[in-house]
Order: sequence, then C-alpha cells, then structure tokens
Amino acid sequence: MNLRRAAEDALLEELTAAAEGRLRRNRTAGGAALLKPIAKRLGASQGELQEKLADRAPLALREVEATRLFGLFRKTQPALGVALRSPGEVVRALEGGAAAPANPAFAAFCVAALSAADDDQEPPAFDAVWPERVGAARSLEPLAMGGARRQAAGSEAAGTETARAKSLLARLRRMGPGGGFELGARARVNSPMAALEALLQAPPDALGRVLANEEFEGWLRDLCKERELADLVTATRLRAAAERMAPPEAKRLFVRLLSFSPLRDAAAMGVVPAFVGRLTSAPREEVVEIVGALEGLGTEAVLESLVQAVYEVAPEARPRVLMAMGAVGSPRVLDPLLRLALHSTVKSDRIEAASAVLQIAARHGGKAAEGAVDDLRKTEDPEVRAMFGAPRP
Repeated sequence: MNLRRAAEDALLEELTAAAEGRLRRNRTAGGAALLKPIAKRLGASQGELQEKLADRAPLALREVEATRLFGLFRKTQPALGVALRSPGEVVRALEGGAAAPANPAFAAFCVAALSAADDDQEPPAFDAVWPERVGAARSLEPLAMGGARRQAAGSEAAGTETARAKSLLARLRRMGPGGGFELGARARVNSPMAALEALLQAPPDALGRVLANEEFEGWLRDLCKERELADLVTATRLRAAAERMAPPEAKRLFVRLLSFSPLRDAAAMGVVPAFVGRLTSAPREEVVEIVGALEGLGTEAVLESLVQAVYEVAPEARPRVLMAMGAVGSPRVLDPLLRLALHSTVKSDRIEAASAVLQIAARHGGKAAEGAVDDLRKTEDPEVRAMFGAPRP
C-alpha cells in the first residue's frame, strides 16, 4: 500500500470516528481532520501528506483553527485540515481534472455526487435505494478518465521516488577515500551507508562516542562528500549537547531526524534487508536496537520486509520478527497477526503476535483495532489472557 492510499484510509477512519463521537481531542477542527496527527501516525511529514491529498476530488485542504490546551488555558492556533467537499464541489473538481480517490468509500462518494440530480442535492446514502432521477443522467466519464490519468501519473511518480531512493543509496554506498573511519574498537567502516548501518544497530554509546567531536562529520562532509548525512549528525550533536542528552535519547533524536530526512527511503532500502536478517541471529541487546531503528524509520518498505520475513525465517526466529512488527506495524497487518495469536500451535508465536496486536491497537486505535483486542480477550489461551491481567488457571 502506497502513502496516498494509506493517507486516504487514515483520513476516512478519522472522519468516521469524529462522526460517531469517538475521536480523541485535538484530531479535528472546523469539520476537518487535522493533517499533522495523521502524518505522525503514518510516519510521514505533513508536507508529504499535503502533496498526496491535494488533488483528490472528494477532499479539500483547509486552514482551520485548532484548539490546544496550555496548562489551564484553552487557545487556538492555525492548522491544516482535510474535509469532505460538498457533492457540487466534488463534481466540479472531477470535471476540472482532479484525481479519483483510491479508497473505495471515497470513490463511492464521488459516484454518488455525480449521480445527484443537481449540485445542491445531497448524495443518496450508499445503503439506500437511489431516488428516481429527473432529466438526463450525468456522465461518469470524469471519474473514469480522471482515475485512469491519475493512476498512470501515480505509478510514474512512485517509480520516480523508487529510482531516487536507489540513486541516493548508491551514493551512500560509495567507498570513502583512505582507510575509512573508525567508529570504535575493531569497528571500521568504509562508506557512509556502512557507518549508518553500524550506528543504527549498535548500542547508543557508539553514537555517543561519534557525537563527542566533529571528526565523523568531517569525514562524511569533506572526504565522502555526503553533506546531508553529515548535517544530520551535526544537528544531533548540537541539540544533544545543548540539552545534555544521554546516549539513548540522542540516538532516538538521530533516528527521528533521519526519518524526516530525504535520505529516509534510501536508508531504509539499504538497512532493512540486513536488519531483518540480523533479527534471527543477533544477541537480544542488538535486536532491541534494530527494532528501535526500524520503528523510527517506519516506511512501508520496513513493514513489507517484516511481513515477508514472518513466513521465511526459521520458527525459532519468528518471535523476534513479530516483536519488530509490533513496533512498526499498522492496522492493515492486524488480521494475520490476530490469526497467529489465536491459532498458532507455537506458544512463543502466540505471545509475540498477541503483544504485537496490542501495541498496534494502542498506537492507532479504530474499529479494526478494537475488534482485534476484543477477540484476544475472548481467547482461552492463559498466556494471552494474562496480558489483560486475567489470572492464570
């Protein structure tokens, strides 16, 4: 699933929850779902989501006043939200070349808008009998032709993004001049990518040593000509020093900065296959660091690699992959995880799969998450029931 479809699905969930009165505070304003919480949930920037949703026919980006609590005082501040257009606005957007949405519910809303007798008529409910039309039916061609054009454009854009990530990865893998850079005892790297991979899977103290001076940044910037990664290290070092961060906190900051960097997709493409492989054999301490790095990167490539690994790794290594899925996963992997938690004959698989379901449900919420948690509560498995505080027989 690409980011555009994931954004539409998340937006639909937010708007549905708001309509049912289930939404948490600070998620909607002025009839629109706030874009920033959705971006944070999907591990993307607000700018990325704004670009993906800007030309969707049923959706309108709006400046709204979002309510925030500052101590005991309630204040408002400008924010960007996404709302549904009126039927007439949807029709005009489609006829003007706007894109058909990928989400089926939003697509159905477009069809209903095109089927209305006039621009001011409310679209009929999806589960009701459509009223008899007065006059000629409006053509659905704008939806079909617009969708075809946008699908081709979307595929081309996705291909361009992948090609760019591959190009950046090739650049990161270029060998630095000389004998490389020494990160620590018996830890010498010869390329920026090798350094990044080593720092992400090593304990936080390894990054702490690098941040103690400017030598690593100089090697990246001056010898390897890798300015973007060098700037990330510099930003981490300066903020960590200013706020006197401990190494674990500094490493979380570095991974977070990387996740918002143009290098994110290239870094994920480079480290994920190796990290997933290491999950099956690395010591427990290293697994914790790898899972933390995968969680911070949070791209679709990370999740796809973990889903594939569940079916490919040796049985004794599967719990570690499931642990990573709990940290990285989204609601779309709840069903396979739930089946594993309820029906696997391997105890460790059931426990880690159930734990992953609970982590994802706590992080994302929504009907699917609530249903999965309810199913776990009903299980007779004493190990899973113990996660809810139920006494073991």
